[in-house]
Amino acid sequence: MDPAQHATLDEIKARHPLQDVAPRYVAALRHTGSHLVGRCPFHDDQHPSFTVHLPTQTWHCYAASCDLGGDVIDLVGHARFGRAWNSHDKAMFKEALADLGGNNLPPLRQPVPAAWHRQQAWRPVELSPHVQMLLHTAARLYHTTLLAMGPGPGTPYDYLRRRGFSHATIRQEAIGYAIGDLLAPALLACGLPLDAAAEAHLLDTERRNREFMIGRVVFVERDRSGRVLHLIGRAFAPTLGPQAPKYLSLKEMAKPLYGYARLDRRESNQPVLLVESPPDALTARQWGFDALANIGTRMKGEHAALLARLKRPLVIVPHNDGGPGLAAAERWRELIGRGTLAELPDGVKDLNEMAARSDDEREFLKLMRALGYERRPPQWARGQSSRPIYTQAMAWAETLLASQL
Repeated sequence: MDPAQHATLDEIKARHPLQDVAPRYVAALRHTGSHLVGRCPFHDDQHPSFTVHLPTQTWHCYAASCDLGGDVIDLVGHARFGRAWNSHDKAMFKEALADLGGNNLPPLRQPVPAAWHRQQAWRPVELSPHVQMLLHTAARLYHTTLLAMGPGPGTPYDYLRRRGFSHATIRQEAIGYAIGDLLAPALLACGLPLDAAAEAHLLDTERRNREFMIGRVVFVERDRSGRVLHLIGRAFAPTLGPQAPKYLSLKEMAKPLYGYARLDRRESNQPVLLVESPPDALTARQWGFDALANIGTRMKGEHAALLARLKRPLVIVPHNDGGPGLAAAERWRELIGRGTLAELPDGVKDLNEMAARSDDEREFLKLMRALGYERRPPQWARGQSSRPIYTQAMAWAETLLASQL
């Protein structure tokens, strides 16, 4: 496609932003932060799974049984052609573009408030030393909170132990929990500005410094030197409600391929497991395998490219959920261009569920041996510490937390 055609395509998309087009297909969209959320028009959506990301002008259905997404042209294309839609099919693309450019769209199902158009172009927050200090403080605070809440019934620590995680894994991986109102005073005690934390999407200063990870078990993404790069929260508190997304990453930072930053990427015959969620990846690590988590079923092109270049065997372990997990794994393999599927036994949904059952580690090791792979000791048992490098600010945060709990 020549530059003139590129410009024409961009102009058409600019004249038809998603906040104007999505309400023609989705009823009762609601505005939350920089997103629009509603029930997906492409499947029987019992809970709102359809999300429009306004700054990036993209949309995605987070239901595992659907997992559709794309830009405004993909939305029109799926509405016209269903799951047969293929943006690389010239005839289909031309028809969808004609519908969009010629205003051949269904009528609006709700008004479009002016606030939906007050969004700036999204740019990821840079991981400057200042931002890393914020992330380190939050990670340390959340980990200390989880430990301070104790092992009693119903606590996050109890939940993690029942999910099969050892105390060593919880400590080495610095898994934490966000109560929701401790981060702001901890940052202030460390001399860190709250507006910077709001820009990094750690706090919502317009809602009395409410934490974005409130009510979530927090998993830490870090590199081999211990720098905290990202936080991923898994819904835990019942107060979040059924409509809350199961996993939440910091929205102002590019979603990571969880575990890649500290992966040993040197050429070897040791496998790397690719799974959906951070708990699955940590289960694999606890059992002696390097693992990465895609965080959901939809894989980013740049992550597929990283995995394609990785000079180690790739074993994809899909969710055993009746079809969507396996379908996602097949899409991953197609995008990456390689990978061996390791399907879990019947009756087991995912790798972390196996960890909660006493004999299933042995079953998984048999599965890996059948593929020709043996486990090796976890990273911290091989003489390579994975403990984050904390600064004096972390000690301040921990001291403050201890005085408030």
